[in-house]
Amino acid sequence: MRPAGRLAVTVAVAMLTVGVGALPASATPSGSGYVDGDGGSPTNDWAGEGVVNQSTRSRSAAAGLWQALLFSQGYLGSWDDVDCAFGPDTAKATRTFQSDHGLTVDGSVGPQSLGAADDYLRLAPKGSYDQVLAGTGSRTVSFLRVTGNIYAFQYAANSSWLYAAYTNRSTLC
Repeated sequence: MRPAGRLAVTVAVAMLTVGVGALPASATPSGSGYVDGDGGSPTNDWAGEGVVNQSTRSRSAAAGLWQALLFSQGYLGSWDDVDCAFGPDTAKATRTFQSDHGLTVDGSVGPQSLGAADDYLRLAPKGSYDQVLAGTGSRTVSFLRVTGNIYAFQYAANSSWLYAAYTNRSTLC
């Protein structure tokens, strides 16, 4: 099987594993229920996203996507910190990220923080899917933009692809 075919199978299995059931339309400003983009440059994909913090959508794959981005930029120490639970350590790392980027420092992730974070995203070399990368070396994190420009991220602990849903924390993360 070609690499692109294997990737398609992996993404399809991830969809079934994570679940893509009905989500409330209010989960994000766009109503998709997932972190998503516009299909153009990844550096402007996340500025319109919803809020994730210790009290709002704190246990979600969207929180895991944020943690993966923080890890890729050195704000979290290891992949063990990517657990899809927005707790005190993630809030502290978020405040440091916000301070470093001249944002309002509140420990809450929203359009401003995500808009600054997506500046670190870059398209991978040409492929069948929009693979988006952040970080370098051992801190490189892979993201995919799939159907509907929904983002998934590759969870390093088990190499699974997780759709960045605002609800329904995956059993994988």
